[in-house]
Amino acid sequence: MMKKVYIGLITLLTISLFSCEDILDEEPLGLLAPEAFYSSEDDAVAALAGVYGHLFEDDGFQVEMDVYFTLGHDLITPTRNLGAGQQFFAFAWDESTPRVRDVWINMFQAVNDANLIIERVNESEIEEETKRDLIAEATFLRGFVYYYLTAMYGDVPYLTQASTGSESFGENITAERISQDEIRAAIVSDMEEVEEDLPNQTRRNDFPQRPTQWAAKSLKLKCQLWLEDFQGASITAQDIIDNSGYTLLSDYAEIWEEDNEYNNEIIFALDFVSGDNLLSTNRHSRYEPRAQDDGLDAADRPSPFGKGFAFYTLYQSFADTFSENDLRKASNVYDEIPGETAIPLRFNYIPKMWRVDEPRADSGLNYNFYRLADTYLNLAEAENEANGDTQIAYDAINAVRTRAGLGPISDLGTNGLREAIRQERAWELVGEGNHRKLDLLRWGILEESLSERLAVESSNPEADESLISNIQTTVENFSSNETILPIPQSEIVLNPNLTQNPGYN
Repeated sequence: MMKKVYIGLITLLTISLFSCEDILDEEPLGLLAPEAFYSSEDDAVAALAGVYGHLFEDDGFQVEMDVYFTLGHDLITPTRNLGAGQQFFAFAWDESTPRVRDVWINMFQAVNDANLIIERVNESEIEEETKRDLIAEATFLRGFVYYYLTAMYGDVPYLTQASTGSESFGENITAERISQDEIRAAIVSDMEEVEEDLPNQTRRNDFPQRPTQWAAKSLKLKCQLWLEDFQGASITAQDIIDNSGYTLLSDYAEIWEEDNEYNNEIIFALDFVSGDNLLSTNRHSRYEPRAQDDGLDAADRPSPFGKGFAFYTLYQSFADTFSENDLRKASNVYDEIPGETAIPLRFNYIPKMWRVDEPRADSGLNYNFYRLADTYLNLAEAENEANGDTQIAYDAINAVRTRAGLGPISDLGTNGLREAIRQERAWELVGEGNHRKLDLLRWGILEESLSERLAVESSNPEADESLISNIQTTVENFSSNETILPIPQSEIVLNPNLTQNPGYN
């Protein structure tokens, strides 16, 4: 019942609070009546639901941000031309691309709403412990949004006050861009300040989507890795593994079970809900086979196979890297319809991302951002970069490999272990959240990885010609400046203090 109430709040807030224009477009109209709105915890939770609402929107992780991070890297490709979605796959954007601006607007609306909560709750008469929890959650959400803003746009204005009057609006509308590393350092500082004010455990009987202190520590960990504070990242990751109470499930396949979404490996996720137009997603259909793509006759289409969109497929050359002994393969590679006589498919699909019993384009598949296996691999990376290939680093990666049914690795040296960790992250996390593209951006090897995939895919006699064409299109369209998006030109017109990213007009 509480979950339904929370969902209802998000729906209400999405409709009523965020239909106004971009906060960077015009002066706010004061629709919230802030002095009256934050008189109770319920009011503040309703406002928090509105911040989450931005993340669920088409210009958030419902569509645009998911497409941006899922495509344009070396593991996953479209099965065909995606129309408007081709912009994010083929690096075919510029300063005037609508979706580039739409994401910017949506994320800065979320920032403004989080700042409003922090200010108004702090001024409220809400009980002190509850007040700290609410402010901590809003601070986490602001940092979470900025984590993605910096990954997508690089340096951006860093706003820590809400646009509630002419003075604050004037300051925000003319704010200059701040170094992305400076923003990440501020997120680390913010998380250290508020993490202990968040609950220690998931609010399973309340709103399990809401962050715990371990979600805040996970966000801090990600920023520490970007900042190359590997010693700090190693300490943070070890803290999460040792003290959070989260554990690796014994069976990789269980992580994706529909009735087990908030299992003990999931640290933070967005809670999509089937049957709700505003909160459901078509994400599962993008991974789910579409029979006509594989040229199957009606007689060869077992129900419910074939009803998805099948936008996303694994490159054949990557699918081939999974060992037959890897217990993750069955959850990550689906290349034939099983039966007495197996029917081979044209493309590889990712079954852990399906919801075959849910309607097409209407899924409750959660969007997982942080889970413990990712933390183990972050620990392995941070420890290896800070202190070399120590036993701590090997124990961390081997915990993930053991669950996958693979033997332990050792004695690879720092460079060898670095490559092993990067490969392990691909096998473990493919298709989830937005890990691969963020990893390649953070490691500074996006262009190199795309070129390597083209070379390997082109030399593979079993590779689909359309997939070779896709990766060739991606590589040919990519230029080094496109590791980040342009600042929307319309925003530069509105704010003369904004500058453009190098390589754009």
